[in-house]
Order: sequence, then structure tokens, then C-alpha cells
Amino acid sequence: MKCFKVSVLFVVLALSFCSIAQDKNKVLSVKDMHADIDYYYSNLQQIHPNPYLVLSEQEFQNKIDSLKHLIDKPLTKQEFFLHISSFNKYTDLHTNIRGSKKMLKQNANVTYSFPRFDMQGGVVTFYDKDSMICSLVAVNDVSTHQIEDYFFSCKNLVELSEDYNFYDMLTLYIANHFCSDTLNFSYTTQGKNIQTMKIAPNKAKDDVKGKRTFHLSVDSLQSIAVFEINSFLPKKVKDYIAYTKYVDNVFDTLKQKNINRLYLDLTCNNGGLIAFEEHLLSYLVTDETRKVLWDLVVKQSAKRRSQRGPVPLVADGNYHQQRQYFTARDVKNKFKGEVFVIQSRKSFSAASTLASQLQTYRKSTIIGEECQIKAVYTDPILLTLPKSKFMFMCATGFIKNVGENKTKGVVPDIEYKIYNPYEEISIEQAEMMRQIKN
Repeated sequence: MKCFKVSVLFVVLALSFCSIAQDKNKVLSVKDMHADIDYYYSNLQQIHPNPYLVLSEQEFQNKIDSLKHLIDKPLTKQEFFLHISSFNKYTDLHTNIRGSKKMLKQNANVTYSFPRFDMQGGVVTFYDKDSMICSLVAVNDVSTHQIEDYFFSCKNLVELSEDYNFYDMLTLYIANHFCSDTLNFSYTTQGKNIQTMKIAPNKAKDDVKGKRTFHLSVDSLQSIAVFEINSFLPKKVKDYIAYTKYVDNVFDTLKQKNINRLYLDLTCNNGGLIAFEEHLLSYLVTDETRKVLWDLVVKQSAKRRSQRGPVPLVADGNYHQQRQYFTARDVKNKFKGEVFVIQSRKSFSAASTLASQLQTYRKSTIIGEECQIKAVYTDPILLTLPKSKFMFMCATGFIKNVGENKTKGVVPDIEYKIYNPYEEISIEQAEMMRQIKN
């Protein structure tokens, strides 16, 4: 069937239509923006174990000076964000500048229904409701070429990924430009005049992939289950205890239903607390021998110490190294059947840690796309730029996960392109993925 729509859940930096207009259009003075740039760079140097991953120290300083020289008049917060967030491409994925809390709060409340795009040779096409092939020309009068160029101008240079499509390009453009209103698609069919299609935002439901933390699908007749894990970081403190309890209940259910093939869907899991990842791992690693999980180097700093507590006998600016070991707990209902991990380019941090551990110690089969590299800057703390209130997350450590090639992500055993990581994966789809070779 050629014509179908994909419900797209993605991050849109907003609060509400009225309040976001007030916040993103708030004007910042030149002095305040320069102060935020200086705050960002001085803390990056003090906190990050190695901020000069792409640029040398002199090159980074030149970028800072150039941006301050460029900003010579008052700008809105939206305009300033587009400037200062350009530094994100030079740092690791755990180190980045985001919008303010007010801009971020409405993210989970907006969805759009996009047609499924195909991009060949720079031409973006989709099918309309009459199954006609349409060539997309622009979105809100911004050409597809401009959207593509913007995507590559922001593309991270530290943790590279070649698995992307126009869906990724469009959602990044919309997010970073704080769009939350109706989108106007300009397109042509069969070379005729340009037509316009309006796509209004919808309010996201709570029980959809990307919003919910977990979801379990079970087929008792086939003894198959898909356990969707979208985060290792609960959004609310009260959910921390509920997190481990839910995992325990899932494995109780798998035992009761006699499930012998389990798919772990990590396609939109961006990580979180390693303790929750290890709690899950105890149910999946069947032997109780001591294992190396990762090696970590942490840089001590005043800001890290204030948020995480001191590393004993390590002065600010110095480094502490440790090796993490793991012995699976003797839990009831340990899962001993087949385990498959479905991951995507969006599987990040603790999600890729879990995949690397299962691939190494349980010989689990990985399906999908290559995820985050195994040697990554991690253990971030969160700061706030004083004037714009933009959120600044900065890595404090460097970790090497288990696995042979540290310069690559967890490489799938079965390659499968994940068009939209926020689409739910059914048991039937998971089985189809398992049976496809490359």
C-alpha cells in the first residue's frame, strides 16, 4: 500500500503557543549574550575531560571570539539559540546547549502526522491521499535544500552517524527553530503548479512511544514478547522506585506466559541512570561470574563536585580512573530464552551500554542500525546559562564500554533501517526484522 501516514512524535522546543511566543521572542542585550558565551566556554574548559575533540584550543577560542564579534546588536532568544547552539557540533553528544526550561516544557505535547518521505538525489518525495507521487519543495517557505543544508551544518562531528533521512532533517530544523504551529508544505505533482498542504500540530497522547517509559507486548501462542524500553531515566522522582518494580513485573509476566523469545526495543532510548540498566541486566545475564562492564575516567571540578559529591583525594582539574565490575544478582524469573536487541541511530548512552553488554556476555543478536560509539564522553552534569537560561549539559567523564571496536557503535548482526524510531514495533514487525538478512 503506497499511501500511508506515520504518526511522528518528536521534540519541539516550546512551552505553549502563547508563552513560547513570549519566551522565544524575548530580546537579549549584547552584553548578556556575550556573558552567556563566556560562561559556556569557561565551564566547558573546567568541567569537560577533553573539550578539544574537533577544534584545537586556539581554534575553539577563535570560534568564541568570532561569535561575540558577530553578535553586535540585541537578538531574540530564538536567534541567539541558533548562534550559540552551533558549538554543539564540536562537542560530544552528552555535551550540548538546549533551550530554556520554558522552551522545553511543551516538547512532549506536540505531534505531527507526516507522510513518509523518500529522498533520492536531493529530491524529497511522498505520496498524497490519492497515492500520487508528490515532490516536496518547501516547508513554511524554507526549501528542502535549505533544510538539508541546516542539518549538515549542525551534524555532530564527534560521534558521527551516517544513518539519517529527511525525517531527521525536518524534525531537527523544526525543533531548533521552535516551530509549534501549523506547517505549510509546498509541493508539486507530475511537474504541475505548486500546491500547498497544511499539517496542524496534534496534542500527544501519554501512552505512545517516546512519551511512555515502558511498554510490553506479549504473544502467548508464539511465546514471543517485545519489551519497549524508552528511557533509563524516569521523569519524576516518585517513578524511580516504580521503575525497578515495573521491570520486576515484566519478567514475572514473561515467566508466567512461558515466553522464550524476547525483543528489547531500544530504538528511541536515549539512556539515563546506569543503575537501572544494570538492574535490567541481572535478569538477562544467566551466569553469575564477575564481568567487566566499562572503564571510566572522571575529571574533578567544582561544578561536578557540587552536583555529584567529591571524588576522594582528587583535586579540581585532576582525573580519577575506575573499572566497573558486574555480577548478576540471583533474581527470580531470570530470562533464559533468546534475546534480540532492536536499536537505532537514536539509541544512546545507557541504551548502547546495555546493547554492548548483551552482545558481549549473552551473545544476544542486535537488529537495526549502529548506535552510539563504545568509547564516549559521559557522566554529564547540568548547568544553566545565567542570562538566556538555556540548559547546558556537560560531560565530566570518558567511558569505554565492553566490546572489541571502541571507535564504532554496537554494530548490528542484522542490519535494518529504522525510518522513524518513534514508531511502535509490533511482534510481527520484530519477527520480520529477525528474518531479514541485510
